[in-house]
Amino acid sequence: MTAWGRERFDLAKPIHGPRTASATESNAAELLCLPMGFPATYFRPRPFEIVQLADRAIMLFEIDHFWRIIYMDGRDFPEVPLHTWNGYSIGHYEGDTLVIETRHAIGWTSESNQRWVDRYGYPFSDELVVTEQIRHIDVDTLENRITIDDPVAYEEPWTGVMTYR
Repeated sequence: MTAWGRERFDLAKPIHGPRTASATESNAAELLCLPMGFPATYFRPRPFEIVQLADRAIMLFEIDHFWRIIYMDGRDFPEVPLHTWNGYSIGHYEGDTLVIETRHAIGWTSESNQRWVDRYGYPFSDELVVTEQIRHIDVDTLENRITIDDPVAYEEPWTGVMTYR
C-alpha cells in the first residue's frame, strides 16, 4: 500500500477478518446500507446471475437487490467521469473469457464513509480500475480473475482469483 492507502486501511473498522470491530463501532459500508462496490460485493455469500444481451451484460445480485450493467457495444469510457457506487463497466470477449474493466467508482470519502475492495478494509480511491476475467472452468464452475489497479492506494497492481460453483 501507499502511505495514503495505509492511512485509510488503519482507519477501517471491518466486521470481518483479523481486525474485526463490533457492528456498533464499524464503519463498513454494508452496515451503513451503502453499496459495497466491486469487487467487494462478490465477497458476500449470496447468489448472482449474469444475463447476456446483444449490447450489454447485466449482473443481478441478490444482495441489496441491485444490478450492474456491463456495456459491450464497443463504447469507451465517458470523458467526464460519472462516479457512481459501482463504477462504469465496459466488457468484451477474448475467446471464451469475459473481460470487464470498471472505472469511476466512488472511492474513500471520509473516516465514517469508507469504500473497500474487500470486507477487511483495504481501501480504494476514485482512481481505481478493476479488471475482471470471467470464464467457465467446467460446466459447474466460474473463475473470476480480478486485478486491482489503484496508484493512489497501492504501489502496484495486484490480482486475486475467485471461484464460483
